This record gives sequence, C-alpha cells and structure tokens, in this order.
Amino acid sequence: MSADHKYCVDNVRQQFIDFFVEKQGHTFVPSSPVVPLNDPTLLFANAGMNQYKPIFLGQVDPTDKVLYGLKRATNSQKCIRAGGKHNDLEDVGKDVYHHTFFEMLGNWSFGDFFKQEAIDWSFELLTKVWGMDPDRLYVTYFGGDEELGLEPDEEARQMWLEHLPSERVLPFDKTDNFWEMGDIGPCGPCSEIHYDRIGGRDASALVNMDDPDVLEIWNLVFIQFNCTSSKPKKQLERLPHNHIDTGMGLERVVSCLQNVSSNYDTDIFQYIFDAIHQTTGVRQYSGLVTPAGQTPTNDEMIDMAYRVVADHIRTLSFALADGAKIGNNGRDYVLKRICRRAVRYARQFFGAKNGFFSSLVPVIVGKLGNFFPELKAKAEMVQGDIAEDETAFYITLDRGIARFNKFVEAMPKEGDKIFSGDDAFMLSDTFGFPVDLTELMCEERGLGIDMARYEERLAAQREQSKKVEGVGGKTLALVAAQTAQLQETGVPPTDSSPKYAWDAGSASAEQHKSVIRAIWNGTDMLETVTFDPQPEADNYVGLVLDSTAFYYESGGQVSDNGTISVEGAGQFRVLEAKKFGAYILHMGNMLSGSVGVHQEANLDVNYHRRLETAKNHTGTHLLNWALRQVLPNDADQEGSLCLPEKLRFDFSCPKAMKPDEIAKVEQFVNGAVEAALPVECQEAEQVKAREISVLRTMFNEQYPDTVRVVCVGKPVNDLLADPSNKDWSGFSVEFCGGTHLSNSSQIGDFVIVKEESVKKGTRRIEAVTGEYAQNARDASEELNRLVLELSSLGEADRLVEIKSLETRLVQTVLGAGDRAQIEGLLKAEYKKVLDWQKAQQKQANDKAVADAEQLAERLKGGAQRATVLELDGDKAILQNVIKAFHKIAPEIAIMTVGKNATANTLTVICETPKELQDALPAKDWCSEAVAVAGGKGGGKADRAQGAAKEACDKVEAVCEAAVMFANNRLN
Repeated sequence: MSADHKYCVDNVRQQFIDFFVEKQGHTFVPSSPVVPLNDPTLLFANAGMNQYKPIFLGQVDPTDKVLYGLKRATNSQKCIRAGGKHNDLEDVGKDVYHHTFFEMLGNWSFGDFFKQEAIDWSFELLTKVWGMDPDRLYVTYFGGDEELGLEPDEEARQMWLEHLPSERVLPFDKTDNFWEMGDIGPCGPCSEIHYDRIGGRDASALVNMDDPDVLEIWNLVFIQFNCTSSKPKKQLERLPHNHIDTGMGLERVVSCLQNVSSNYDTDIFQYIFDAIHQTTGVRQYSGLVTPAGQTPTNDEMIDMAYRVVADHIRTLSFALADGAKIGNNGRDYVLKRICRRAVRYARQFFGAKNGFFSSLVPVIVGKLGNFFPELKAKAEMVQGDIAEDETAFYITLDRGIARFNKFVEAMPKEGDKIFSGDDAFMLSDTFGFPVDLTELMCEERGLGIDMARYEERLAAQREQSKKVEGVGGKTLALVAAQTAQLQETGVPPTDSSPKYAWDAGSASAEQHKSVIRAIWNGTDMLETVTFDPQPEADNYVGLVLDSTAFYYESGGQVSDNGTISVEGAGQFRVLEAKKFGAYILHMGNMLSGSVGVHQEANLDVNYHRRLETAKNHTGTHLLNWALRQVLPNDADQEGSLCLPEKLRFDFSCPKAMKPDEIAKVEQFVNGAVEAALPVECQEAEQVKAREISVLRTMFNEQYPDTVRVVCVGKPVNDLLADPSNKDWSGFSVEFCGGTHLSNSSQIGDFVIVKEESVKKGTRRIEAVTGEYAQNARDASEELNRLVLELSSLGEADRLVEIKSLETRLVQTVLGAGDRAQIEGLLKAEYKKVLDWQKAQQKQANDKAVADAEQLAERLKGGAQRATVLELDGDKAILQNVIKAFHKIAPEIAIMTVGKNATANTLTVICETPKELQDALPAKDWCSEAVAVAGGKGGGKADRAQGAAKEACDKVEAVCEAAVMFANNRLN
C-alpha cells in the first residue's frame, strides 16, 4: 500500500478528523498521553475519552483553556490495552486483529448533540465519504439489563432503522453493549457498527462472535451515567448532561478500506515487517495463523512472532515517550512483560541478537513521528530504555536456559516425563524466565509440564507479592494509625546516626547492635515472627528498631540491604529500608527461626554494596560541581539517583551539551579523583551554612534547621569561617544526608555514558564509577580494535561484521565520547561497503544490458518471437535489460527472471509487444511461470511482474515453464 494511496493510514486518519472538524464543527484536540499519570484508576489510556473525564463528571477547572467550554471534539487517541480491565496482551500474535497499542479515532459531544447526530454522521462518513457498502454493515444496540434497572435502547434502534433494515439492527446485553471505562467512572449504553469483509450474505449470526471477517469497526457510546461503585453491586448515577463518545479502531477500519483480511496486512504494519526481515534475514511475513486446537508449526510461529514484535514495539515506543518506564511496579511491570515477550519471540523465531528489538524504535519514529511529535522528541531515550531491558533479559534467557537444562538432567530417566511445576515456578519467579518459554522447551524435548502446580504456586505468590505495588500486591508502610500506635506504646524514634559509622576504605564497620521494638506485617503489629518454610508462606514483614546502621532510601540514594539476626533465634534479610515519620521500617523476608519484640539484634549491612553506591553519590557531587565549571548556565540540580551500578543526575540546561563540554566535565571530575581530596561531612545551622557562596542546593527543596554539609576538598569549618572566599569555587559543597566516601580517590574512575533530554529545559547525565567505569573503557578499546580490523576483511564479510558490531555497540556500556567516536568509524566503514555495493550493482547492470543488446541484435528480424533471460540482479536491472532489448528488438516478447541469493527470492518481469498480446498476454505468461516457484504475478497484457519467496533454487524451473508456455501459445 503506497503512502499516497487514498486509503493509506495517514490519509484515513486525516479524512476522519477533517470530516468532523470542517463539516460538523468539532475542535481538534491532540491525543492525551497514553500514560495517565494523574489518573490512578487507569494503567494506560485505553479509550479516547479518558482525557475528557473531568467534563463528563462536571469537574473541569475554569482555567483549563482546552477543556473548559468545549462542546465538540475529535482526534486520534493513542491507546494501550494491556493489563487491567481492558487487556489484549495474551491474544496478540495468535490472531490477526488483536493489538496492545492502537489508535482510536473518535469524536465527542459534551452536553451538545446526542444519539441522532452520532448515528447519522457515522453512517454518512462510512458510506458517503469512504464509500463502504451499506449492505455490509450491521449495528448492535443495548438490549437492556434487569440488574442495572435499564430498559432496551429502543431510541437508538429506531434511529438505525432509518438507515438499515431490521435484520441488521441487533440487540445485545450489557457484556457487549454497555460501555465502561473502568470499574468506576463514566459509562452508558452503546451502539456498535460491524463490517462484513466478505459481503453478499446474511452475516448477522456472526456479529460479536469473534469472527475475523465480521468485525466491529466503530462504537458509539451514549454516556448517561457515572458508576460510583462496582462492589458488591454496581451503582449508577445519572449524569447532569448526556454526552457522546465514539471510538473507531484506526487499524481495523484501514484494513476494511484497503480490502485486506487482516490489520497486519495494511501499511500500518508492513514497514515494520520489512525492517524485521531486512535486519534479521528471517523470511518475509506471510500471514499464517494456527487453526484453533492445533499445535503451531514453525512457520506459523514465525508469523506470530512478526505480529508480536511489530505490535509490542509500537506499544513500548508510545508508552515510554509519554513518561512510563520499564520496571517492576504497576504499569511499568506490564511494559516489562511486553518488552520481554517481544524479545523472546524475536530471539526464538527470528534468531535475533541482542539490540535488534530496540533498533526498531527509529523505524516507528520515522513513520509516526510527524503526527505524534513526542516520538521524535523522546526517540533516543525510548530506544535506550528498551535496549537496557533487552540486554538484561538476554542475560536472563541464558541463565534460565542453563538452569532449565539442569532441571531436565535431574529428572528420572524412566517413568512419567513431567517437568516439575515447582521448577517452572522457580524459573519464572527467580530467574524471570517466562513459563510459556518453559512450556515450549519442554514440548521440544517431549516433556509435559505440571501446570496445575505452577498455577498453584503462582496464585500463592500473587497473594503475598512482596514488592509489587499498585497491582494488588503487599506493600508495607507505616501510616498515621501505625506511627501513633508506636508512639502510644512508648517506641522511641529510630536513631539513624549509626549509618555514618563506617570505613569506606575497607568497606566495613563494627557490627551494630540494636533492639527490635516493633514488627509490622501490613495488617497487625506482632510480638514475634517465625519463618514459615511452606512455599506459599508469607515471610515478608517490617522491623522497627531503636537504632539502625542501615541507610534508608532518601536524597536519591537507594537504601542499604543486608541482614538482621538475633543470636541463637532467627535471621531476617533486609531488602530495603524506608522512613515513615520518626520511624525507619526495615522490610524484607524471614530467612530462619524467629525474632521478637525487645530482643537484641545484630545488624549486618552489605557494606560492599554501599561502597559502590557511595562512589556514585560522591561522584554525583563532583559532577554537580563540574557542570558549573564548564557550562555557561547555572545547571541547577533537579533530581538524582545513586545506585550501586550507576548514577543519574538531572539538571537545568536549555540545550544539549556539546561533546567537548561532556569531555571537559568528565576531565574535571577525574581531576578531583586523581587529586585524592578528603570528603568532609559536618552538621551546621542552615542559616549559617547558606552563607557559603559556592553552596549547591536543590531548587525548592525544604531543608531542616540543622543541615549536614558535605565538602569534597576542604574542612567544612574552614568554609563556615570564611563563607565568601572565592577560592572555595574549586570545591564541591552541598547539603546532603547520604553516605559518602572518605576520599575522592576511592571513586577510582568516572565515565559519563549518556547525556540526554528529560523534558524541555532539563538534561540528564548517566555515569559509572570504579570498576564499572574501567569496564566501559576496556570495552571501548576492544570495540575500537575490532572496528580498525574491519579494513582487512572483504566487503561482504565486512558488512556482516559491521552489523554485528552495531548490535554490540547498543548493548555495551561505553563512555559517551567513545560511543560517538566508534559510531562515526562504523558509519564510515558502512559507507565504504555501500559505495562498493553500488559499484558492483552498476557493473552487473552494465554487463546485463550489454548482453541483452547483443542478444537483441542477433534475434531481431528472425523467426524467434519470445525469449527468456535468467539474471542475477534486482528489479531495476531486470527493467533496464528489458528496456535495452526492446530498443533494438521491439517485436520480440521478453521475460527476465532475476534471483536475489541474499534474500532467497526471485523476481519475474515480462513485456509483450502489441502484435503478440492476444496469443501471449504478459499477465498470463508471468503468472504461469512464477507459479512453478509458489509465487504470484499480475499485470496487464503488455506488461506484468511477479515474485516468489524462498525460491532461488527454482529459477531454472521458472525459466523452463516460461519457455514452454510461450512456445505453446505462439506455435
């Protein structure tokens, strides 16, 4: 489908918007983000009406210039249906019409027009503007519901009867024809428009039966109610005004208008399929679907993988561009599932390497970035986020496969070959190894799998869900009721000062002892807690102590982890620590035995992990200082994150940093590291400390009256004694409560790996320190060496190696400057190969044309009326050969059969002069020849072309069939 076709996706989208804006007086309102960060009732925007909820509920702020006073609106809304009430994730790939991401064309009325106009205009657009056959349309309406106390929507039915006969106006119950955005919120009866792809029949029995040839294309929702509660019984309240919310799936309607049987056969997906084919070398998409109840073949799985990957890269690109992240909580975890589902399919069925999936982001941006400019603005960030999780999952895949093999080797050699459900659960829960991959690998080995036990373990895990927040899992927190209870029972505030008593040089400290004062399980305050070895047991609790050596999460620094143990009694693993009011809650799992209130406990912090975090925290301070030395603007801090493996720093900056600025900042930090500056920390009165002229603080941050001043290079007392001294500009000075190194030399090394935009006016730097930084430098040296060795390879081998290095570059942590340099070298090498390929192609073209001209000279004026040529070349060469031949011998029919060994395809082009077209029509000649290779051809009597996949070995057979067909027709 060409980009300028009347019904290509870009045209259809614009035609819809123009119809309602120009003809029906609607206002175009750009799509809201697909991530509803301000709406806790939604994981993702799953319908076009989400951004209009305040209007439906009468809660629009009069200062809202977009929504206040809005009467009619239209747009194409970005939607994701994965997780929550509307979830299509598991169906994607299995059929040819489900998606997790889709565009919803919509128009709305806010207390303005209602059912009559909505019905009339929808029918007009479909049948008059787009020319759909009315005989192929079926509509449904709400048939009423006693439990809801609602009568059938006879009004809508009568309106539809003005356009369609009664046998195509069908009632359905609330499951199909009462629309709800979520468990609570605006809702109402709806009327769906269905389209029969086949036509010429009565398809009423197939409506709402999941038949791919009779599909819903438009839903007209008559919003009249607000659902205030869904449990124990749904409570509906009439809205003060009636509203209209219509939604048309762009993907579905485009497939109907382009007259193809699948959404995936449209130009919406074809460009992604082309990119997959070109990047991985897997055969081209052929649209295969596994029949229900049958085991999929490998070819069917390849096409399923095509659909999964193409759908999921669209979903992730939009979700991440709109502010979501790939992570472990709520919507972020859904995105992680989507990413890893796609990566698994790509690896298993395309043979894709690490970096392939994220490499599709620029393909999406190139197609959709004009209508959705946020994609262009966030393209680099999106690709990086996907690449990071893709790399992490590849490691998981390798570990999971190795562990799977060990489980299989341990199975009895005789008896039932059933893979343990407990082992399957461990692969999934501990190693992040998808159970569907475990099932597939079992099937390949002729093993069954105990899915009943797996589901049992999974259900138990969901109940206790130690860490997942926002999706029904267990979250520990101390709110007002608990902190008041602690105060009333005499539990003193937690003393956290011992966290500073450690030696960064040796990554150690004297073991701290404290007394357990409270145990919180999320429901009750317990006196004791005992480890339960049962698989489904809930061993996750929180401990409050008199004092603690654990650093609790704050100031952008992650919390410590480690263990708390009561000698001779029990042991508790600390996963994280957080502060609630005056109390620090140590959250984690019981490992053994029991612990109880008033028992003395030994606290063992993982100081090696803290040291890595401290390198990044002190490094962050030096980065903050260095930015002010290099950049012309103030570069005020806007946020930070210090992890053991990296640091992240957000700062105000109007535009991207130049490469030389990044290099200078890195040099400043490493200069401070080499200078072995002491790191001094001291508490001071905030008023007095603020007099230090070079002090860096967070904008809008509220600090206590007594602050902790951290200076890298000078004693804090010296700064307090002479706060205006200009010499202090050579040192980092900040308010900070984090745990730091004792000397800057302990950082070891500092490398900036990324500089990117967070939002307008805000930039972000990611950097690594210590061993992580040295690893980045080593990786850079190795990649540079490999790039330099490219020149010793032949052009064909060089191209393969360039692709391999590009993939490796994506997945490797490198300094930002080193990455740019290596990318430049690879581009230069790639250009050399392209120039060579162009020269080779020109040489092949010139030779083929010359041979064709010689043949034409021999044949012209003779008895032979048709000829067939076998060539090595692409479509352009075939066309040039025919053109050159007919310039000399126009009276002879000619067919060129070209093969592409790299893609394993063949192409056929033929032309027949007018005098021979009755006997030898080009379209018949082409179709007959290419059919031998399983291909298809088409055209007219004078000219035709065709192609076949996986067919290079059938070139001779195609040529023979072409010669025989021509001889039979012409003789």
